[in-house]
Amino acid sequence: MKKKGQNQYKLVLGWVQDFAHQRNKMFADDLTADLIEDFKTYGFPDSIKADTTKATYTAKVRRFLKIAEKRGWVKQSLAAQVDPYPATYEEKVPYTDDEVKAIFREAAYLSGGTTGFASNAQTFILLLRLMLQTGMRVSDAVRYNPRRCEKDEFMWVYTFKPRKQRKTDRPKTAEVYLTEELKTAIDNCQWFSRKLPFAYREPAKDGETDFLAQAVYERMKDIGKRCTDTDGNPAPVEDCRPHRLRDKFATDRLTEGYALEDVSKLLYHSTISVTERYYAPWVKDRKKRLQKMLYESLHA
Repeated sequence: MKKKGQNQYKLVLGWVQDFAHQRNKMFADDLTADLIEDFKTYGFPDSIKADTTKATYTAKVRRFLKIAEKRGWVKQSLAAQVDPYPATYEEKVPYTDDEVKAIFREAAYLSGGTTGFASNAQTFILLLRLMLQTGMRVSDAVRYNPRRCEKDEFMWVYTFKPRKQRKTDRPKTAEVYLTEELKTAIDNCQWFSRKLPFAYREPAKDGETDFLAQAVYERMKDIGKRCTDTDGNPAPVEDCRPHRLRDKFATDRLTEGYALEDVSKLLYHSTISVTERYYAPWVKDRKKRLQKMLYESLHA
């Protein structure tokens, strides 16, 4: 098991242990299905809000319970009695064009010392542009390495191993596409570190870029609070976070008429069903499109 996966198990099982101890359940054999069901409702820290995250952690608890049964740590088949957490996938709300402009305007005023993303506003803006123009996740964008780009007929192709992958799968590679202008701008900007443009601390270990991604999140949250309109009046951008740049990329492509399967490929999703789950509302009416295609082919 990779270190990141081990840490996630330790984290969620620590929450379960604390929850059980508060109820005078001190040993693994004291666990019951009712207690685990109560944990799913009351045991997660307040910082864990997303249903999808709770579903992931609940799956890890159920996996642990299966192992505990095999090892004889518990006498009941608790995993079979505990239901998966019902994940409700949020409807995506991408930035508007005006919000993107406001974020970029405010980002230009970053000035926060000699370290971190605030130390170089223009390079930080290029990181935001990279996510907006390619749809990359922030965890992948902070590890962007220009040396992995190759020039194709129309654009630069960047090949990399996504940070977010199923633990049971063989590591996969993904491709995103950069314009000549963006590639050149990144090559020529002031890099945050000697090896990587957007890593102000060169990743020294597996979890290092998770820290950098969180730093981007915190920086954007502050930027969103300070945003103004074109007249300089306060106009905060609510829920200002990097993933909404990816959402903006995806929904812009779909409203332009890109096929869902093509957008899925651009977002390097594991399956097209993942893309449809999040972005179906922006898919142009398929029925009308099919009718139009059939009409045009029959009347050619």
